[in-house]
Amino acid sequence: MKVTSLASSRPGFGFFLPWSFDLEGGGVAHAVYGLADQCRTDSAYSPIALEMDWQCKRPVLDQWRGIPRVRLRLRTPWQTEYRFRAAFSYFAHLPIDLWRLRRITKAHNLRVINSQYPGLDSFNFVLMRHLGLFYGKNVFTFQGTDVRLVLGTRGLIRRLWKWMLRRVDVLVFVSEGLKDEFLAFDPRLAERCVVVHNGVDVEAFSRLSNECAPYPTLFDDSHHVVLSIGKFEYRKGHDLLVKAFELVLRQYPSARLAIIGGSGPTLEATRALIAALGLRDTVTVLTDVPYKQIPSFIRHSEVFVLCSRWEKGHFGEGFPLALAESGALARPVVSTQSTGCDEIIQDRHTGRLVALEDPAALAGAILDVLRDRADANRMASHLHQLVCSQFTWQHVWCKYRRLLEA
Repeated sequence: MKVTSLASSRPGFGFFLPWSFDLEGGGVAHAVYGLADQCRTDSAYSPIALEMDWQCKRPVLDQWRGIPRVRLRLRTPWQTEYRFRAAFSYFAHLPIDLWRLRRITKAHNLRVINSQYPGLDSFNFVLMRHLGLFYGKNVFTFQGTDVRLVLGTRGLIRRLWKWMLRRVDVLVFVSEGLKDEFLAFDPRLAERCVVVHNGVDVEAFSRLSNECAPYPTLFDDSHHVVLSIGKFEYRKGHDLLVKAFELVLRQYPSARLAIIGGSGPTLEATRALIAALGLRDTVTVLTDVPYKQIPSFIRHSEVFVLCSRWEKGHFGEGFPLALAESGALARPVVSTQSTGCDEIIQDRHTGRLVALEDPAALAGAILDVLRDRADANRMASHLHQLVCSQFTWQHVWCKYRRLLEA
């Protein structure tokens, strides 16, 4: 296998993602791109995207948004389905796989491999370091669901995870709440754990928000739009939001609710609840909206609402990037106390923060924002200042650099 590097002569910083680097694929892909873009503008490292692609029998080199990318097949030592066949295939192909990975790390002068949303796909990177085939650092960044998957492991898989995690240089978590959940897995890993919140490119997000005005009939002057964004699944709490909005509508008839989300298991149930409560004319459900339109939706809304649930060790947010994105556009925010939310939203200062599973409290906070625009704008301004000072990708990248150079 011939590997020709597209990277510069600077030390390489590899960002590994176990799925396609598709910016429509969710918050993790945007987090990776935000970090990689800052890495590219810095003088210390040159970014390289490492993408898991089972269709690539041999590593394929191309570019992703101007960043060198290697698409490769990574076998794992264990799969729940076909576990014995998977283990046999893993060990049979291990010598050639490690040789190919070593060629890649040398060709791109990789000094760091940062596994985002790490799984057993990252096992070979750690094994290479353990065997002396890679002399750089392994950094794992946990975004949310990945932590809960680790916490749910048992038996041999759990032992594989412990072996791997005890040999990783740094374990990064995107919120304090997520780190606290993780330490139930192995408290001895505490000294390797750090918190680095995700961020937002304020200038780029603001530019996108002015490019296209979505659905003018929804965002006309006679309506006050309440907006929520999140995949249609139980942990996002859309049923709570719809019930809360019914209470809002009784006291604020000009309000309208727009729910944007990727198609998921609760989509039809959410639509059924909207119909059952007689809200078809006041609630708009939009699925699979292109990411480039999201900033415009946020800018044209009166208030952004995050209504996620949280059950520690099972589900919740990691760090809700949508709150930082709303802050980038100085929009008022109402949020439940899910994972990481209180690390950016201080109640009545940078937004409203309400209890979990409480539609009445959620409705009350939304009404407060709609009725008192001066106070809502004050909180939105404070959130904007906080995001610009602490939650940009430039700040995030600087924290990663300090971690690596410590």
